[in-house]
Amino acid sequence: MTGRRAIRIGNCSGAGDDGLDHLYRLATEGPLDAVFADYLAEVNIAWRAPEKEENAELGYEK
Repeated sequence: MTGRRAIRIGNCSGAGDDGLDHLYRLATEGPLDAVFADYLAEVNIAWRAPEKEENAELGYEK
């Protein structure tokens, strides 16, 4: 098939207090078509549970 190519996807993950330097590097260095980041990992859900109990409307966000 002409005109088709594979897409390049960058992915990173981390804990809530990790820096965003890896995500920034993925987005700015190199030819990517999409970038995905997972910062709501299971450990973050447990870590943020006390905050969610204080204000359930905010969910897991500060």
